[in-house]
Amino acid sequence: MARPPKKKAEPAAPLVLLRNPMTPKVDAEGRAIQISPYKPMENPCRICPAKCCHPLVHVSLPEALRLVAALELPFLEAIALVPDAEDGRAIELLPDPRITTYLTPFTGRAALVLRRKEAGGCIFLTELGGFLRCGVYGLRPSACRIYPLSWERGNLRGGPQSVLCPVPYAVKPGSEEVLDQVVSGALEDWAIHRRILSAFDQEAGPRTLDRFLDFAIPLAAEAAGVPHSIALRRAGAAELFTEALLAARK
Repeated sequence: MARPPKKKAEPAAPLVLLRNPMTPKVDAEGRAIQISPYKPMENPCRICPAKCCHPLVHVSLPEALRLVAALELPFLEAIALVPDAEDGRAIELLPDPRITTYLTPFTGRAALVLRRKEAGGCIFLTELGGFLRCGVYGLRPSACRIYPLSWERGNLRGGPQSVLCPVPYAVKPGSEEVLDQVVSGALEDWAIHRRILSAFDQEAGPRTLDRFLDFAIPLAAEAAGVPHSIALRRAGAAELFTEALLAARK
């Protein structure tokens, strides 16, 4: 009996930039092509006091592993866990002092974010002569790469909850293509993230943070194509340095 023809995959819906008074489009010469209350600036980041580096930055497991692998850091030195109840990005865990509550009490579910300084702001935020700059700009996760733009693709929508830029951020021609690449990669990473969480949900045993890290880190590192031996370490900088000194004397 003849087999029915395979159904062709539906083409992905085009990505569309959502209009916002603080993200007006400009032409090739930088002139606004939509109404804006203020004159848009092509690179407001150079004068901004890093307002977008102070809210929590959620990251997927693959994004987190690429970051810590490039920096050769143990996972929890760069990534923190915070209470979170959003389906698809949070994992059920037992209480643990390493789950940072900040302002929200822990209710049994946590998600990954970039670690923060005690005084506030991202741990990778660096001050240079009074200017605030990202210390891992080339490694920054998709949430930072997308900011301050909002987007829509089919029934999916994403972007920051609010734009904190002090002046309108000029959206240049071709921004849709760049944003499309970032969003496509982020959606793939979050799909991997959800699959790993789902697999951990099916594992037997106590839902401790250490069991989760030992389970999730190798899987996420394999998906991201990066090593994970250092990421799995729980040792701090002083302990790792001492180990290296002792190993060198053998």
